[in-house]
Amino acid sequence: MKFLYLSFLCLFSLTGISQTKLSFSFDAAGNQVLRTTGSSYRKTKVEPLVQDSTESFTAFPIPVTGNLTVKWISDEANPLQVLQIHTVEGQLLFQRKIDAKRGQINLDFSGYIRGMYILTGINADGKTHVVKIIRQ
Repeated sequence: MKFLYLSFLCLFSLTGISQTKLSFSFDAAGNQVLRTTGSSYRKTKVEPLVQDSTESFTAFPIPVTGNLTVKWISDEANPLQVLQIHTVEGQLLFQRKIDAKRGQINLDFSGYIRGMYILTGINADGKTHVVKIIRQ
């Protein structure tokens, strides 16, 4: 009888435990910007991922049909030195040397075929910034 009572108690206590649901939100470039956890009874919002406020590297519009605008701001000691465009397979299509801590450049994407490309910015200290580009 004790065994039956104990097993019923264990089974009853497990029914109150639910699995935690984890969901993610992404921006247009595919970067994770929000992570939310919660169950059917409660929802907990997690703070957005921390972004480095002294550096930024953006490209727009995505998807691109004509010109792609690339903007960057880097710190004084490590300016942006190289911009590269690669195919998804890794083939280098474009490379330009730049030595500026802040700037903007327009790249003509009209000569590229439809598909996905990888835009990479490399700082003087070797830090890389990567943006996925979709050509329509």
